Amino acid sequence: MPINAPRLRRGFAILTVLIFVVVVGFYSYARYRIRRAIHEIPAKLGVNIQQSTQGFTFSKSEGGRTLFSISAGKAVQYKQGERATLSDVRIIIYGSKNSNGTRGKDDDSDHYDQIFGKEFDYDPNSGDVTANGEVQIDLEAPGKPSQTMAPSQESPGTIHLRTTALTFNQKTGIAQTRQPVEFAFPQASGSAVGAQYDTKLMALSLLKEVKIMTSAPSGTKSGSSVPLNSATILAESAIIANQPRQALLTGVHMEQANHKFLADNVTIQLRPDNSVAAMQASGNVHASTSGKSANEIRADHADFTFGGGNALANLIMKGRVSLHEKGASPIEASAGRVVVNFAGKNQVQTVRASENVHYTQVSGVSSNTTSSSAAVQSTQLSSEALDLYFTAGNQLQRAETAGAAQLELNSGALTSAQLKRPPVHNVITAGKFHASFGPQNRLTSLFGSPNARIVSSTSGQPDRVSTSRDFTATFDPAHNGALLRLVQKGEVRYTEGQRSAFGDSFEYTPMDEMVTLKGEPRLQDKDSGLTITAQRIKLNRATQGAIAEGEVKTTVDSSKRKNTNGAMLTSRTGDPVHVTADQMSYAKATNTVRYTGHTRLWRGADVIQAPVLVFDQNNGTLLASGSESGSDSQPVKLSFAKADKSGKVVPVTVIGTRLTYSDKDREAKLDGPVNMKMPDATMSSMSVDVVLKAKNQSSSAATEGPSEIERVIARQNVLIEQKNPSRKAAGETLVYTAADEKFVLTGTATKPPSIFDAERGNVTGDSLTFYNHDDRVQVGGSDSSRTVTRTRVKSESKP
Repeated sequence: MPINAPRLRRGFAILTVLIFVVVVGFYSYARYRIRRAIHEIPAKLGVNIQQSTQGFTFSKSEGGRTLFSISAGKAVQYKQGERATLSDVRIIIYGSKNSNGTRGKDDDSDHYDQIFGKEFDYDPNSGDVTANGEVQIDLEAPGKPSQTMAPSQESPGTIHLRTTALTFNQKTGIAQTRQPVEFAFPQASGSAVGAQYDTKLMALSLLKEVKIMTSAPSGTKSGSSVPLNSATILAESAIIANQPRQALLTGVHMEQANHKFLADNVTIQLRPDNSVAAMQASGNVHASTSGKSANEIRADHADFTFGGGNALANLIMKGRVSLHEKGASPIEASAGRVVVNFAGKNQVQTVRASENVHYTQVSGVSSNTTSSSAAVQSTQLSSEALDLYFTAGNQLQRAETAGAAQLELNSGALTSAQLKRPPVHNVITAGKFHASFGPQNRLTSLFGSPNARIVSSTSGQPDRVSTSRDFTATFDPAHNGALLRLVQKGEVRYTEGQRSAFGDSFEYTPMDEMVTLKGEPRLQDKDSGLTITAQRIKLNRATQGAIAEGEVKTTVDSSKRKNTNGAMLTSRTGDPVHVTADQMSYAKATNTVRYTGHTRLWRGADVIQAPVLVFDQNNGTLLASGSESGSDSQPVKLSFAKADKSGKVVPVTVIGTRLTYSDKDREAKLDGPVNMKMPDATMSSMSVDVVLKAKNQSSSAATEGPSEIERVIARQNVLIEQKNPSRKAAGETLVYTAADEKFVLTGTATKPPSIFDAERGNVTGDSLTFYNHDDRVQVGGSDSSRTVTRTRVKSESKP
């Protein structure tokens, strides 16, 4: 939101020049010298001169001091007092040191005014005094008047005027001419067509075509409050009055080097010492600067207040105030009212814009559109009011809004690698904004509170909306004010399509498109059915992925698999799948969740524990391993269930080093060594395949119980131990079916299966079939006909 204070001040300097010229020139002329000089001419020309006189002089004194003198080369009084004529007239009015035009009691004259004219006619009947030909007037001539009749030479402090056909009417007190008027004084000269002075109202009117040209005084240094460049001021007309003490100009047009100022009307109010007190410009007020960074300011009305030395104290612009600036960072701004306060030497101190404030700046605009590193950042601010604070060097330091405020940031690419990234449109609202600025008035940080709300929009993607108590945005001045970091705090709420998140802290970095949530954060993704809590959650806006760190807890809605033929990841009642871990990463593209560190997954009574767990939600598969590298350094533990002979569901635990589970096939494959523990038997092997019953076939249909085993296939180095009956079996392949609790054990030609019984000894064969809670053993031979051996183990407790 940077305002270019130096350019704004240069626009106001145009008005200062206008004030300087009018005050020093016209008003001095009107109020203190011309009024008295012209008023006193007819009184002295009305002396009854009864004859032609050569070279007479008339003077009037008071208290020993000369007030004025009139001298003429020739005077002629016509008969009956009808008309008098003076030739080669010189009128001298002696002044004093006092600035208000009065003479001090002990004051010697140190300056004077004088009027020259070739010929004056006086008509006592009409009361008209008419100058025939040219009239020259010298005002504020320093020192003593010369003895010659020639006008004084130009010197510092002297004001020169020249006109023709000057007429003064003694009865009305009005002096006027329709002819051109020329004037000159230090640092300025000018002209007008037609002038009128009313001695009763003490008002001077320049009728039309007013033109003033200024120039810098010699020796003026850069930084002076006096404009260094010459200026041309044009006005359609001007009125300079004493009651009230002011000057009014219409149709004002000023040009100074590459500066312009225009207004329909300008009113300048003066203090008794002729310094400027205030100025009002109204009607199409327009100040502009041309060049590399052209700018213009417009308003319906502008009020200027001045301190000592005609220095600006404050400026108030009202009615459709607008600023337009071109260049590398174009600016468009508007408001209903703008108040500017100045410090010494016309330095901008504060600016307050109010009444529907709008500000737009575009950074990074370049004619070299082929540049691969081109970046464009636009900033748009809307608020009820805006306060700007400047340092002594017209450097914008900070800004604050009042009332409801909205900031729009349109971010473009920062580097060639990011040119493929679509632009982002951010809309930020808050109860109040506080902004800080760096060199070249670049925005460096922005704070908003309370009720902060940020909406980020990207073409083809859902809006990202975050709300919080407050926010802090950091910008990079080196890259056209691009957004570096955004932090929101206090009851943060974030939504993005089907994703929503909550927490106490929210941080966004555009360079990597990462969002970090802290303070008991919670993320919910309705598309995937995933809900996450952790110490810290990171969201990738570009990939839609997520990372959770520290005490990760996730819940996966399994209702989408309701009433399917799945098992562990399927629920009849809608019970979710829960997972805890140290860390979690979610890939939106594949709908895959990866957990690491003390991972535990459960749904109902089904439990999987592993160091690493990967959950593919699209395919309904799980991959669990003992470590990040997939080595067997740490175990993978599963908990299932099976029904015993009485129909009671009993737990089953399987431990291995790697698990692959498919819910579609209801099959869990474990790599070993694998250990499987049931209440009445244990088994070990190098690999185990566990096939589970479909949920709709589970024996615990009334409630959501654990997944039940349908069959188990164990391979390589299979060992089985049963408690009742007590026996051990070994083989290379085992097939267990839970429905009849039957074990079928096979081996190889060199290593056939065997069963060890404490009473019977070893039993071997091509295959061995036995049962839980039963002493039956079926032994299969190598020929086509099988031999079945039934062996009953005697119990010592029986007779």
